[in-house]
Amino acid sequence: MSQSLSSLTHLDTLSIKFDVDSPGLWEALHGLNIKSLSLSDKYGGLKVNYADSMSQLLLSLTHLDTLSICTHDEIPFCGRLSMV
Repeated sequence: MSQSLSSLTHLDTLSIKFDVDSPGLWEALHGLNIKSLSLSDKYGGLKVNYADSMSQLLLSLTHLDTLSICTHDEIPFCGRLSMV
């Protein structure tokens, strides 16, 4: 998967649903020209195990305009952050 994602150099928008993250997931997205990124859980409880890797990914996305993070825990929440 990481080779496939890193080859998408003209990717503008990306939406990912996952139940468990991994450092490989965040590293595969590192430095892409993504303008809009949406992260959500697959089954109802978004859990980020590799927050440092995720943080490094977000810092590397220099073209990011919109970040959406959706989770469904005890209180359903879907937040959208527009980067300035």
